Amino acid sequence: MQAPIVDACGICLHTHSEEEKDLVGHLKTEESSSPKIPVAISACLLGEPVRYDGKDKFCPQLVARLRQHFILVAICPEVAIGMSVPRAPIQLVQDGAGVRARGVQDPSKDVTELLADYGHNVADTQTEFFGYVFKARSPSCGLGSTPLFNINGDAIGKTNRSEERRVGKECRSRWSPYH
Repeated sequence: MQAPIVDACGICLHTHSEEEKDLVGHLKTEESSSPKIPVAISACLLGEPVRYDGKDKFCPQLVARLRQHFILVAICPEVAIGMSVPRAPIQLVQDGAGVRARGVQDPSKDVTELLADYGHNVADTQTEFFGYVFKARSPSCGLGSTPLFNINGDAIGKTNRSEERRVGKECRSRWSPYH
């Protein structure tokens, strides 16, 4: 069994209503007769206002469906490394050293190593997760869908699928008891 990694891309881009939040909140507390396995998910997809702009990307359909089968554990790498909410946004920048996570307005703010250390720490210590659901296009979570910029701030494409495969392989080797 491989630990699935999902880039939740474009599933829910609409504004959510309080009624939808109540529905998902109700499902959160329902008991199930079958055992559920823990899966980490980007906190913003669960409705937590952790994004750089202080908002969320709550996706009620995704959350409701996943909660039927999994225990969802919220993670947000940017908050976990001490970035505030709200905060200045970061972006992925391709330079001579590779891809770096840097501030949009202040490129000298480089959080690449902090994010990498956090990811390795989670992989090493949170071995109970059997999968991850990442927020697409996020500079700290997105896989193969995140905008990539050059050092002048011009969009040059998206992160590539080889990075997604590398992360997926690393995650499976660390999290799956069946690797």
